[in-house]
Amino acid sequence: GIVSNAQFYTPLILEALLGQAPAAWGLEPGCSAWSYVLGEAKPSTRPFAVALHGLAQQHGLQPDQVLYVGNDRRNDIWPASRLGMRTALFAGDARSLRLREQDRALDGVSPDRVLTELAQIPLILQSTSVLEQALRNTANAYFNAYFLQRDYHRATSYLSPSAQGVGTGVDEVVYTEAAFRRIYARDFQQAPNPIHYEERSSHIAVLSASAGIVTCEFDLSTIIEGQALKLNHLRASLVFAKHGARWLIEHMHLSFPSTDHEADESYPIKELEGRNQVLQRLVEQRTQELQAALTEIKYLANTDKLTGIPNRTKIDDVLNRELQRAERHQCRFALILLDIDHFKRINDEFGHLTGDRVLQELASLVAQRVRQSDTFGRWGGEEFVVLCPEADPETAYFVANTLRQQIATHCFGEINHATASFGVTTYALGDTAESIVARADVALYRSKQAGRNCVTLA
Repeated sequence: GIVSNAQFYTPLILEALLGQAPAAWGLEPGCSAWSYVLGEAKPSTRPFAVALHGLAQQHGLQPDQVLYVGNDRRNDIWPASRLGMRTALFAGDARSLRLREQDRALDGVSPDRVLTELAQIPLILQSTSVLEQALRNTANAYFNAYFLQRDYHRATSYLSPSAQGVGTGVDEVVYTEAAFRRIYARDFQQAPNPIHYEERSSHIAVLSASAGIVTCEFDLSTIIEGQALKLNHLRASLVFAKHGARWLIEHMHLSFPSTDHEADESYPIKELEGRNQVLQRLVEQRTQELQAALTEIKYLANTDKLTGIPNRTKIDDVLNRELQRAERHQCRFALILLDIDHFKRINDEFGHLTGDRVLQELASLVAQRVRQSDTFGRWGGEEFVVLCPEADPETAYFVANTLRQQIATHCFGEINHATASFGVTTYALGDTAESIVARADVALYRSKQAGRNCVTLA
């Protein structure tokens, strides 16, 4: 499905261009929401609710089984996550990416995943399914060892060294592995017979690639001291963490529905305190993951994927700041454009993978030799740019010529040597981003006309 802030003519234009109606693209009408039809647009949650209703009716999907992919934190991620959908932010196109970092209303709003390519979507869905199955298999193996086999050593092998938990007994609040094992030993001694269990319900939540929660409700039956015992509605929450290749229990909370509390309690305060400890730890962990995700999003939006240096979006931002600073404080800066000579020939003769390695190696070479105050990034294709604050024409020419010599004398693996041509210019009063780049581009063209592997100052 699709949730779109589209005009009425958008589907018609796409159908005319692609020669197919939206349904032929795989977009089911009942699972899609167009703002011009509803009269309400994102970031309202109503279009998302309409799409979710269609997915539930036609496919039986619940919100947490739906992955919504968008490129806008306010219009996409915020409303989708409010309705319980899993979310992924597409950061593969810096031009359309909307992080809206200055919007305080979005504090704490972050996607579950970040995508740089749409081809990653099936992998995300598959990986989540695999993790859920791994958690389910581990939980079932633990329940069988604990309930049916009553195997103390096997059951305790699923405990993390840092395991904590709350049980159904008055003293079953444990904070160490040793305390856990003591409670387990008493449990197995008092009830040595198999405990048959029937699962009423279960839910698995994958928090990350290394953490998850398994929540279940059981009916139990066993024989203790010759007497049949049946216990209904045992509720269990197990927090698992990945330790190497194994999933181990970090925290366990067990309870039965009850209105019986201690004499000095109006509410089950002690039970809630144990639960809050788990929730606080999970919130702190989730907050750290969200902060890391936002940092990754910002990095992806400003970094060239192939070379790892600033991309054109970042360079445009730095250039505009330098122009504002130069105009406000009457200071100077230089812009250097460089282009690898005969790069098409390299791709044609040695292949595009070799061409990519040349781009990566040249980027690394130049990045290590520019000044600490300079900004070096990829302008596009085989073109790179260096912004040099407080540089006069002579300094800029010297920097460019030094880089030219370093490139010309460097050995680039199987192609041996490569050269680059340079165009250099400095800020002039009244310059715009377009004018200063155009001037450097003309200088670069002159270097190409002069035989390449040289520097021209404009």
